[in-house]
Amino acid sequence: MTNITTQISHLQNNEQILPDHLLDLLSEAEALKIAGEHKEAIKIIQIVLCEEPECLVAYEQIADNYLILNQDLKAQKAAEFALSLDSASYIAHYVLGFIKLKSSKWDESYFHLKKADEVLPNNPEILRCLGWNLFKKGKCTKGIILLERVLTMAPEDSIALCDLGVCYFELKYFDKALDIFARAVEVEPNNKRAKEMIKVAEEVVKKLSAEE
Repeated sequence: MTNITTQISHLQNNEQILPDHLLDLLSEAEALKIAGEHKEAIKIIQIVLCEEPECLVAYEQIADNYLILNQDLKAQKAAEFALSLDSASYIAHYVLGFIKLKSSKWDESYFHLKKADEVLPNNPEILRCLGWNLFKKGKCTKGIILLERVLTMAPEDSIALCDLGVCYFELKYFDKALDIFARAVEVEPNNKRAKEMIKVAEEVVKKLSAEE
């Protein structure tokens, strides 16, 4: 997944007044997250929470890190607590929406992703998840439109490319799907999902051609 990065400016402009040393720790944790050092980032955030147990940004950050580590239960608990502190936390809504998306709870996922989109509109990752959600809910055209929109903003988003390719594959537009999967591999040569889908789509096309 492509995580939503909690910007450093968010830490500095947050309404909750925090001491400078805690802001420095949160900034350090954010830098570690961006560098992929999620466990180290969590350790630093936990230090912040020991001193400031109701720090919204800390809970948002820790939820995001746990989500990236696929520790969904911990991510969910942190996101839910963040929402108890601020019901408009787009990061918390995104985290919960993503978790519900993974477990195919389409309505719950849509609720949280829509909330996240209302607070932070035009974010490619939120829109990607919304597009996939809508497609799986049966609103195929709306879902595809959103995924296409994501790719106008982030043309090298390999996850969005794969999602869109799967949508076209499920709608039996196999040539279109193959083109999109090929783009995903071009962007990310080691993309296993795209490579596997290319094999599946090619087998389907080959079988259909043999039946004609």
